[in-house]
This record gives sequence, C-alpha cells and structure tokens, in this order.
Amino acid sequence: MKKIINGIKNRDIRHAALQKAFPRVIIGLTLAYLWNTFLNSSQRLSIYGHCFMAIGLIFVGLAWLCYLRLDGVNAPKLFKSKLFQKPPKRKMGDMIDFVDEEVISYEELDSDGRTVASLISNIIAAILFLIPCIVFYIIN
Repeated sequence: MKKIINGIKNRDIRHAALQKAFPRVIIGLTLAYLWNTFLNSSQRLSIYGHCFMAIGLIFVGLAWLCYLRLDGVNAPKLFKSKLFQKPPKRKMGDMIDFVDEEVISYEELDSDGRTVASLISNIIAAILFLIPCIVFYIIN
C-alpha cells in the first residue's frame, strides 16, 4: 500500500498514469461503440447499463492484476519472452523546447513505478466507465 501512496505523490508517476489512462478510455469507448453497432444491433440492451459495466469490470480486473504484481505475484517466464518487448528507440537529437524541465517517460520508470502507473491508469479508466453505469441504474 505504501508503494501506491508514494506513487500517487510522485509527479512523474502521476503524469505517466494519465498518459496511459487516456488511450485506455479511448479503446474502451471504441469497444463500446463496436458492441453497440454490431452485437447490439436490435438495441435491446443499454450501452450504459451493460457494455460500460463490462468494460469497467475488465479495467477493475486489470487493476487487481497490477495490485497483485506489486505484492510480488508475477507472470511466468513464458509470457515475458523477448517476442513481446519493443526494441529501444534511437535518440534523434536534443529537446530544445524542454531544456529546463526534466522529462521522464513511462519506459524510464523503474518496474514498481510502471506497475503503479498502470494500476492508477486502470483505476481511472474503471471509474470513468462505472460512473455512467451507476447513474443509469439509479435513474432507471
């Protein structure tokens, strides 16, 4: 729990978490749109009540896996093969615009920092999908 609280206090981890949360919300909205267009073509189920709940619960599950990873539970070596790792990017030059500001990207964080950033971004995405579900069920 201390790692999570210290991660929230760290500005670099908060910035990395927000950078990771935005694409997750966009992917979730895209999945909701595709579900509503192709699987729910007869409009029997509400997108707010059913689809957003499923996507929000998926993000809660991913956040739980990140929490377990912080506690020491790791995936087997089979899933950590070099097949899924990205090659390092080449440095193309200086960043003249950001001379005074130290920029730390997600890849430059340590493993615990990356895990905390993923946990926070999954929680943000889950909250953004579960709030419309709760409001929908309260109204109806």
